Amino acid sequence: MMKAMPIVLLMFALALSVQSSMNVQDETELVFVGSNTKEISQQVIIKEISFDNYLAKLEKQHTAQSVNNTFQAFTLAVPINKEGNATVDRIFFVDKKSNRVFEIYGLPDSHRPFDDLKFVRNNILRFDRWSSPHNGKRYEFDLRRKKLVEATSFIEKEYVDLIKRTQTEDSQRAIKP
Repeated sequence: MMKAMPIVLLMFALALSVQSSMNVQDETELVFVGSNTKEISQQVIIKEISFDNYLAKLEKQHTAQSVNNTFQAFTLAVPINKEGNATVDRIFFVDKKSNRVFEIYGLPDSHRPFDDLKFVRNNILRFDRWSSPHNGKRYEFDLRRKKLVEATSFIEKEYVDLIKRTQTEDSQRAIKP
């Protein structure tokens, strides 16, 4: 009797015909399984903030600078309790022409850190947020227009290959008399 297929296997089925990409920072090959832009853009807010002394004292975790030097992006691990032993990653960018600071709110998996922050074009910021050790989402924001332009789910290719091997082995065992 066949067991119910976990969601990861369903994602794997979707991934079979999509492109893969290499994450240069840590050499993890990713398989992109579908866009979530429409759903996520409805909950994302980009808001100008007053960068107060409290935030200014925190150490920047990841930073990226646009090639034409018009934008700078960075993340901060902001304490969420008095002891400071629990933090949440927050993502900011500075429009260097106007010297205004903005924060991006409303991204899923708010308890997870940001990764691989970089500019792919002068005004397009790209970063990943892993939702588990094997999958996550890649985001691209147009900072000039202050808009999410792409949110794509991905799975680590090595994990997809493992699932595929496991399915093949299970199928072979099921066929044997």
